Amino acid sequence: MDNHASDALLIEKYRPRRVDDLIDNCLVDAGINFRQIVEHPFSMPHMLLHSTSPGTGKSTAIRVLVDALGADYSFIDGSVETGIDVIRGPKVSEFARTLPMNPNVPKIIHIEEADRLTPQAQDALKDKMDRMVISNMCRVIITCNRVYRLSDTLVSRCKGATANMSNPDKQRIYTMLMTVRDGERLDLTTNQIWEIVNAFYPDIRSMIHALHSYMTSGTYTLETPRVIANTIYTAIMTKNYDVALDHAYRRDIDHRAILHRICDLVYYSDDLPTFKAKLPYLRVIAQTDYEIAMSAKPEIAFLVGVGNMVEV
Repeated sequence: MDNHASDALLIEKYRPRRVDDLIDNCLVDAGINFRQIVEHPFSMPHMLLHSTSPGTGKSTAIRVLVDALGADYSFIDGSVETGIDVIRGPKVSEFARTLPMNPNVPKIIHIEEADRLTPQAQDALKDKMDRMVISNMCRVIITCNRVYRLSDTLVSRCKGATANMSNPDKQRIYTMLMTVRDGERLDLTTNQIWEIVNAFYPDIRSMIHALHSYMTSGTYTLETPRVIANTIYTAIMTKNYDVALDHAYRRDIDHRAILHRICDLVYYSDDLPTFKAKLPYLRVIAQTDYEIAMSAKPEIAFLVGVGNMVEV
């Protein structure tokens, strides 16, 4: 069995099964109450769950809700099925029209990575969602990592039920990882578990991967593209040239993946409260992305780009 498969099995073994097991603080903060939905299924609105990071529990939350309701379920992977045909086809249009197997709850359509849908597909989906409200037989739950790629009209269909899942509760994540540690009999200290939480936060999936790595090899690494990007971003915001450039000038990293993560951090940054404040950094990121793609020495282009961001 390969490492990916083993990792997936570990994630599946310890994923939440009940609504009460979810790390749901982000849902609660957004006014989304899964317990109330289970009690009154047709009170469920269309929903949008988004985060700047993968692995924060968006899809897990939907699976738990679907299981708790016993609802008919249709899944679309927006990273693969991106065009208008998927909206017009059996997974959305036809699924929404058919009578449910369980008439006591609405059917659920989950569109993962909906930010990859084409503008035409997003527009068609918006119209379908309006019709579903009238028929009251079906609900759409959208998940994505880049909410800014969704049209305003599509986002508006989830008004009042949009949750930013980027900040799951750290203490509850720690408790979950301790359950994995004890269940798999891993000789990790509580300090090491907290080290993993803090290094990979908010990506719970990567935390599980670190535990799996320890299970199979007796070691784990905390230095990932996400961690490097977070470190560089913090150095950029604090104007710390030494730290920023030390982490930027390396050949053993995925420069574009790290740059794209920095882009997400800038876009959602509370340190930059207005788009006008973000724009100078985004301009540098756009230019750096182009130069990395065109350069035979991407580490140099990345180094210069990070230096330019520190100077903004």
